[in-house]
Amino acid sequence: MLGSLAIEVDGQLRAVARPRTRAVLARLLLSANRLVTTESLVDALWGQAPPATARSQIQTAVSAVRQALRDMGCENLLKTSFSGYQLDVAPADSDLIVFTTTIEQARRVAEEDPAEAAHLIKQALLLWRGPALSEVVGSFVDSARAGLQEQYLTAVERLAELQLRMGRHEEVAVELAPVAKEHPRRESLVRSLALALHRCGRRADALAVLQAQREHLVEEFGTDPAPATCELEQSIQRADPHLDRIGSVSTTVSGPGINSLPTDVAGFSGRRSHLTDLDTAAAALVTITGSGGIGKTALALHWAHRAVDRYPDGVLYVDLHGFGRQQPSSPVQALSRLLYQLGVPPEQIPSQEGFAVDLYRSRAAGKRLLVVVDNARDCDQVRPLLPNSLTSRTLVTSRHELSGLVARDGAHCLRLSVLNPAEALELLARSLPQASPAVLHELARLCAYVPLALRIAAAAIATGTSQDGVEYVAGLRTVDRLSLLGVEGDDDTAVAATFDLSYAMLEPAVQRMFRLLSVVAGPDFCAQEAASLAGLPGPHALRLLKTLTHHHMVEERAPGRFGFHDLLRLYAAHLLEATDGGDARKAAETALAQHYLHHVVAAAHALYPQLLRLPADEADWPLRFADRPEAMEWLNTQRASLVASIVAFADQGHPEFAWRLADGMRGYFFLRMFPVEWQSVAEAGLRAAQAQGDHHGQAAAHLNLADFYGRQGFHDLADRAFGSAAEHAQAAGWREAEATIMGSQGGLWRLQGRPSEAAQLMERSLALNVEIGRLDGQGVNHGNLGALYGELGDYAKAQEHLQRSLAHYSGKGVPMAEAFLLTSLGELALWRGELSSAEEYVRQGFAMHEELADTCGQAVTTRVLAEVQVKRGNFAAALELMESAIALANDSDDRWVQASCLQAQALALRSNGSLAEALPIATRAVELAREVKHVYAEARALIELAEVQSALGETEQAVSAARRAHLLASGAGYTAVADQASGLIGFLTGALA
Repeated sequence: MLGSLAIEVDGQLRAVARPRTRAVLARLLLSANRLVTTESLVDALWGQAPPATARSQIQTAVSAVRQALRDMGCENLLKTSFSGYQLDVAPADSDLIVFTTTIEQARRVAEEDPAEAAHLIKQALLLWRGPALSEVVGSFVDSARAGLQEQYLTAVERLAELQLRMGRHEEVAVELAPVAKEHPRRESLVRSLALALHRCGRRADALAVLQAQREHLVEEFGTDPAPATCELEQSIQRADPHLDRIGSVSTTVSGPGINSLPTDVAGFSGRRSHLTDLDTAAAALVTITGSGGIGKTALALHWAHRAVDRYPDGVLYVDLHGFGRQQPSSPVQALSRLLYQLGVPPEQIPSQEGFAVDLYRSRAAGKRLLVVVDNARDCDQVRPLLPNSLTSRTLVTSRHELSGLVARDGAHCLRLSVLNPAEALELLARSLPQASPAVLHELARLCAYVPLALRIAAAAIATGTSQDGVEYVAGLRTVDRLSLLGVEGDDDTAVAATFDLSYAMLEPAVQRMFRLLSVVAGPDFCAQEAASLAGLPGPHALRLLKTLTHHHMVEERAPGRFGFHDLLRLYAAHLLEATDGGDARKAAETALAQHYLHHVVAAAHALYPQLLRLPADEADWPLRFADRPEAMEWLNTQRASLVASIVAFADQGHPEFAWRLADGMRGYFFLRMFPVEWQSVAEAGLRAAQAQGDHHGQAAAHLNLADFYGRQGFHDLADRAFGSAAEHAQAAGWREAEATIMGSQGGLWRLQGRPSEAAQLMERSLALNVEIGRLDGQGVNHGNLGALYGELGDYAKAQEHLQRSLAHYSGKGVPMAEAFLLTSLGELALWRGELSSAEEYVRQGFAMHEELADTCGQAVTTRVLAEVQVKRGNFAAALELMESAIALANDSDDRWVQASCLQAQALALRSNGSLAEALPIATRAVELAREVKHVYAEARALIELAEVQSALGETEQAVSAARRAHLLASGAGYTAVADQASGLIGFLTGALA
């Protein structure tokens, strides 16, 4: 990052080719190890005028970033969540983090060992390869680059001062001349250069440098140099012998060098990305906000101690007591403390606010001060304390959002949440060296990664009789956690007491909302969920949530999505039980479950109405989504909350809601493929249905599990689950389910390489659907039979079934089915050599898959389109398409799709003559297809592997691969593939002869 953006692999810098990929990677790196929301990325790239396709462009760019990292051996660094992305970077793997930590090391040793400090700064400066973030374009770049440049120049200034202290003026004179010329506004740089020149006996040059800066400042800004610069100039003019005393003159510190900071926090850990944000922020005003106990003051003080050298005129501190048992400080009280720190005698400090503000700002004018304003209650407390100097910075902490300072005063807002697990473990490990890693992990989790809770727990264990933490952790599991997370004899330090102070400031209606939110099992919630809990209109609920956000009792984690950490949730739950009682909690849970069920059913109607769902009386459920994208967006956004809620409903007294919600989510997981969550939901649905002994619910739950197992390649488990689903469907007399289960099991047998048996079972399913008159079931049957007959090489029969299915669904608003059918028809046309038809079909299919955010379907259609380009000889276009297909396939987490895309990528590379690249890809395609037990895909991948090996001259290996393909294809009945393998074997054996 400290130069052109690049990734170093085996000592070689590799550039990131595409501009948008560079921009997204740079933004993620600037917030390394911290979640970056999609909205933040959109704002970073386009500012206030994003295009309509911004979100999809971000998704594409993130996929490209993931692929670039994978290509360079940096797998698993980029993590995706429902609201954004996080790039995990080890401290040693980022030049920016190495730079900032090395500079911090230099600051700590500077007084005792200036030579070592200078050496460290030189090492840090060597990391810079040019202007930071060069060749990166985006609305965020200018401010980020300016902040990084400020760090660089501050380091250069500090190095020059250290070298002058050690008598290395010749080095300073040589090294600083070009930097000072490039940055004539930096008076500290110019002063160091002038002093170095003077000590080298070049008095005239030193005065010329100072005169040139004076002229620049007068011409550009109409101002004279700072007093320290003028004083140095006068000292050089009169040949002051004091200037020649090594270590006697500082060029970066003028005035008394006030430091009124409280002691730095002992054992401060983590917050590296936030420290980097503070280092790089260009704003003169920065707010650090967050809930009680989250570590705002600790971060502010730690950074301020690190940054002392940047503010040669002093570091001021005032606590406004905005949250506590004593009265908040008035502005004039705070000003009196700041003025006293600036050297104003108490008797000269005005008692009227206006006069005090005037004196404070006149004293701060032209200085480089850091002012730390702690525990601010509101904007009015802060504004009188802001210096009028652009060279100063004010750092404000508050439990309130202080959004007025952002809107009116241009503040840069830094919101703190809990520590990440690694940071929490680092904090605990320093205090508890005798505790095992397992105990530390569990302790961090039980403390919800809240810094105050972690420190209280660590102190309790360290001062207790058993310092391994086992007994204390057991206590946290079994009793009220909040009561244990306190310090005996210091009530104000308890976690619950910290929360009490914020809760007491809320209005009664806001307090009630806070209590009710404790029943939400998921990680976050929106105004609609809050409204359903409280029985309020949506806008009213949103206002209450915004108030809670302002007080940092909840946090807005993404636009319109709110949440709180586990200790605040536990605190709210205790208050709900104590204030409202168990009946109120039960009623809130039921209201929330009904809200979720109505929305899931409405989404199913919009996105996958053809899929069988549990029978229900939905006549009084008027909710409908405006369109399919809105339905998909709702499911995507709510996914984590739905998964957590389904599990909670299954285990905590709402079983019917659990199995009905799980059934409604089956189609979504078919489209989006989140395997861990799909399995969790399906198993919770089964537990709930079994607990009630409901045959309908158990049939649906086993069907859900069978579909999951089949997509993951666990064919034996899927077969058993289909069998159980069929038994319960028969017991319930649910014939629609019987037909669906038969057809789905036929699809499984198709994957297993049992196409003849699969066709028989699918035909039986079709017959039953015809008998009971279920038209959607018939449409599904025809589509699946068409795909199966295509693989068997019976293209006429495949075309007939696919067209009948498409005719049923066309114009009926069933995009999931239409997209599948169009893609299947496109691939069939490709096999038949009808390239124009193939391209037309798959382009239509891709548009529908894209609308559904179905990355799996997009990968398949892109892969087919690439194969069309190969057939036409457009190899470069095919390779570019395959790059996109592979990225989409990897995002889909569907291993069969990944295998088919790898096989097609090997085809494109081979056709382009890139045989060395094609070989490992073809090999991996075979391995992946075999892992998921997809016989058809494995046979095709083996043929491609044989083609690549043949082209490389590895004829014997090619014959072996082709024979394995023929054995698989002929044994399963895949005639077309078997014929292709047979022809290849004949050609290869002829070559061997």
